[in-house]
Amino acid sequence: MPEFSPQFIGRWQGTNTLYLDWPSKGEFESPTRLEVAAILEQRFFEFHYDWQHEGKTHQGVVLIGEDLKPGALCATWRDSWHQSDIMSCCGNAEGPDDLSINGSYLADDDGPEWHWRIHWQLLNADALRLRMYNISPEGAESLAVAADFARQAA
Repeated sequence: MPEFSPQFIGRWQGTNTLYLDWPSKGEFESPTRLEVAAILEQRFFEFHYDWQHEGKTHQGVVLIGEDLKPGALCATWRDSWHQSDIMSCCGNAEGPDDLSINGSYLADDDGPEWHWRIHWQLLNADALRLRMYNISPEGAESLAVAADFARQAA
């Protein structure tokens, strides 16, 4: 069973940068908040976050926990802007402070499958990094979201 660092738990705030490759390459920065809670006997984490784009607040949630294989993770992800359906993901824990999951989606009904990777890394007790990557059918990975958080005072 992965041993999640309890240092993930808490309220965080920071800056979110959205990188768009379409229709013109753009970077959109906004404030972001994250709340992480441990549930189900500390075997799962709930990540609830929000951020803004073009004046609208968007929300997302990830439920992540242990899989049956040692070090393996299973997760579901839903975001009000990125993902219209619940994405099932799997991944691994490189350590208690480093979690990565991957899912897939169809960009259009006739097209090939694309992939999405979400990576959380605790840099220290008060700093958390989140990165999301879009991965083409050919395997080219591009940064889609970069968020850096500082722990909020209790």
